[in-house]
Amino acid sequence: MGRKQRLVTKVYTHGVESDASPESLRTAVRIANTADAETGCGAGPLPLPERVEPPRELSLGRAEETMCGWLAGRDLPKSPSGKAWKVLAPTAPDASITRCSLVDSGTGEAALHLSGWYGDWAEKPFERLLSANVEITEGITPRDALLGPDFGRAKARCAGEPANFLATSYTRNHVGPALPMNQVRRLLGAFTADQAERRDCTGVELPGPEVYPDDD
Repeated sequence: MGRKQRLVTKVYTHGVESDASPESLRTAVRIANTADAETGCGAGPLPLPERVEPPRELSLGRAEETMCGWLAGRDLPKSPSGKAWKVLAPTAPDASITRCSLVDSGTGEAALHLSGWYGDWAEKPFERLLSANVEITEGITPRDALLGPDFGRAKARCAGEPANFLATSYTRNHVGPALPMNQVRRLLGAFTADQAERRDCTGVELPGPEVYPDDD
């Protein structure tokens, strides 16, 4: 048995369109299909999508039927507006990138994004994230699980490969986190535990309580 092969395609359309369109989705699929053919991944061509399925905001109760159902049983912090939380659960449980988001129904803004990234392909993006955003002091490295100014990173090993878990929380103008970082840390830990149980992960590393300063 060889290493599990993955191909992750991401298309940015900043300044071109505000939301995903069938055209941008088809572009991403064509890129993936071309890479598959050129590298011999053997996955076979993906069908071209005809429409965009926008993620639906769910109440906590309705979110119980999704991979983000663990949020329904948590003691959640108060939303910035004081209104009820909504949940976005746009990914399948076995995806290479999984995601759960908490949306403040009073403002319509997501106050917290939680995502799991599976496979060693995710190591470099996380090292770049820490190197660009955190003041690297003696005793910490870009490989560490830690809290930054508005994000947190946890780690584990799943199916013998690295897994990284990311929590981001920021306001629209990116001036500080939308939620206190101690709450972000707590929810990142709960998300990581849920993902680790689903995927039989080991060696979970959670960030400590210290929030490392922004790298100016």
